[in-house]
Amino acid sequence: MSADLEWTEGGPRSLRYGDIYFSRSDGLAESRAVFLEGCGLPHGWSGRARFTVAELGFGTGLNIAALLELWRRTREPGAHLSIFSVEAHPLSRDQAARALGAWRGVLGDAVDALLTLWPEVRTGFQRLDLLAHAATLDVYIGDVGEALARWGGPADAWFLDGFSPALNPQMWTGEVLAAVGRLSTPGARLATFTVAGPVRRGLVAAGFEVEKRPGFGAKRERLEGRLVAQARSPSSSRRTAVGSVAIVGGGIAAAALVRAFSRQGVACTLIEAEAPGAGASGNPSALVTPRLDAGFGPAADLHAQAFAFAVGLYRRDAPQAIIAEGVLQLGVAARDEARFAKLAAWTGFAEGRLNPMGPADLADWLAEDDTGDNRPALWIADALVVEPALVLRAWLASADHVTGTVVEVEPQGERWACRGRRSLPRGRLRRLRPSARCRPASDPWPGGVHPGAGLRGEGCGLGRLRHPDPGRRRAVRGEPRARRLGP
Repeated sequence: MSADLEWTEGGPRSLRYGDIYFSRSDGLAESRAVFLEGCGLPHGWSGRARFTVAELGFGTGLNIAALLELWRRTREPGAHLSIFSVEAHPLSRDQAARALGAWRGVLGDAVDALLTLWPEVRTGFQRLDLLAHAATLDVYIGDVGEALARWGGPADAWFLDGFSPALNPQMWTGEVLAAVGRLSTPGARLATFTVAGPVRRGLVAAGFEVEKRPGFGAKRERLEGRLVAQARSPSSSRRTAVGSVAIVGGGIAAAALVRAFSRQGVACTLIEAEAPGAGASGNPSALVTPRLDAGFGPAADLHAQAFAFAVGLYRRDAPQAIIAEGVLQLGVAARDEARFAKLAAWTGFAEGRLNPMGPADLADWLAEDDTGDNRPALWIADALVVEPALVLRAWLASADHVTGTVVEVEPQGERWACRGRRSLPRGRLRRLRPSARCRPASDPWPGGVHPGAGLRGEGCGLGRLRHPDPGRRRAVRGEPRARRLGP
């Protein structure tokens, strides 16, 4: 899955495809000439509050770094940039840093921002919040066809930057180019370094009007395009900008919405019957763990990707709320040994982050000579124990708070009115209803944290955790000592 590189005087070269990542003469100048200017940027986003760029071929991230630098200098005040990119064989952070090193001084902090959040080597979507650049980058690691099928679009501009069609034909198939057209806004711009006949014909079939332009460096020609046919997919219509939202409920889910909306300049009003954290999110501690699905379908992808994003979010935006890192999941049956091994080998999680354990390993990790438990276990290295109150305090600070109970919600044009026992605000509604109410554990097992086996409405109590290293505290999840909290 990882990129297999050799380093030449002009930069990295893929051994898998036998092709270079960017021009040996000047990669940044190539990115600017072929992709930024080729898509009519920055003029294309003039007057726009929202703009979306999609890329096929993330590679070293050079195109995106150049895009971020240009966006930061020329965007409209308060505007937000959404970026989608695909990469089948990702570079490591160290490889990317070496490849981009020559332009760190030229591109300001765009390179550093990208490297700080560099995607992990695992399949599926990974979201990078580039707050200083008012941008969000969604990178899909895996097959380009799967990526386009799962991304909702639409894009205002496309960078087609896969390896040469002769060396990497799967990136340039008719199906892929048709998806590019389907996932574009009317009038969307497109740019690529290749003028290969099958690519030109595929783009025309997808609704683009294409034109050859002078190439960069040793390349004689390149291609620019504009979507002239109305895309058939409903997703191609431009989204209406949202100025304000009303969020009903004051728990962790509501706080996450406030954080996300506020980062995009949307005003939030939080409506809570009592006070933030009055329900399940008022527990003294809570686990951040993935739902482990060995079926490896779309649902498994979603849970793995959501877990990774949540962990990164807590570490960056609420580090003060983290009580402990790492959770031990105890199996419930002998068959879990094979299940845990299968999960640990899956590329949906970064390598080495899930580690199966036998009875001897379990005893060692729990600092006990004999656990009396022969069941398998799985160490989830990235799982967290957090203090919800500190998360709520950090993420709800930007919202206007209203105490009240919503008894009725009705549409009023493009807005919603929330009616209750007192006057409540109007706005675009995001309504949350907890699936369960939990209470703190009164007698947590002193060896760890036990939220029980349930997956909804969980909370946990944190006891004293024993481990040979007194500087580390660990959480244990499972039965038989576990107790389910809540109804």
